[in-house]
Amino acid sequence: MRKILVTAVALLATVTAVAQGAGTRAQVERPSKGAISTEVQFNPFDQGGKTFSIDGIKARFFISDRDALRAKIGFGMSTDKFMTGSDGSSYTKTRGGDVSIGFGYERHFPVAKRIDFYVGGQFEFAKHFAHSKGESAALDYEVEGAAIGIASKDDPFASLNEDNRASSAFSVAALGGMDVYVYRGLYLGTELGFDISAKKFDKVRFKPEGHPHVETHDTAKNLNIGFYIEPTIRLGYTF
Repeated sequence: MRKILVTAVALLATVTAVAQGAGTRAQVERPSKGAISTEVQFNPFDQGGKTFSIDGIKARFFISDRDALRAKIGFGMSTDKFMTGSDGSSYTKTRGGDVSIGFGYERHFPVAKRIDFYVGGQFEFAKHFAHSKGESAALDYEVEGAAIGIASKDDPFASLNEDNRASSAFSVAALGGMDVYVYRGLYLGTELGFDISAKKFDKVRFKPEGHPHVETHDTAKNLNIGFYIEPTIRLGYTF
């Protein structure tokens, strides 16, 4: 909630600043048929100690003065290594990554010289990758499909959960957003929507060196339905 409020306040401050500077008659180039806009979505808020990240790239092609097709690509990757024991002989190294691609449509409604509202829809596919390797109690191991540490080969999946497990997801969203044009084609914005997503988790394989391999045999899935707001600021330019 704090992130949502900060995002809203930041955009409100931008709108206020733009309104106060309207008297300077700074040039604004609104999108028209054939225009292409590109933008980055960045998150300046604290995310587990990381206070800045680029969350994705989006492009729009205006097929009329008010209608646009959109494509969105999201990405991310992280690695961690944990050392245990006084001599550092035990360790866990995890690697995770996310890739997503979405396509959709937007209908724009100019409400002021510098402000557009839009509504639309989007279909998106997302893939989360995860992998681990390490050594514990003189046991070398590798885990495919999860970013976890192994305390015992007798119960290798004790720390397995939805957050550290590889998965594939599909989603359909009805969305709405706002663009605030600052100067020429430069704009800021945010977006919210109603989302339906289905996720299927990959099998996880525990591969200890010198021992039989073990894998999960579940068919883990989940379905999420609800409103969302991206705690990100969209910064873009229309050509």
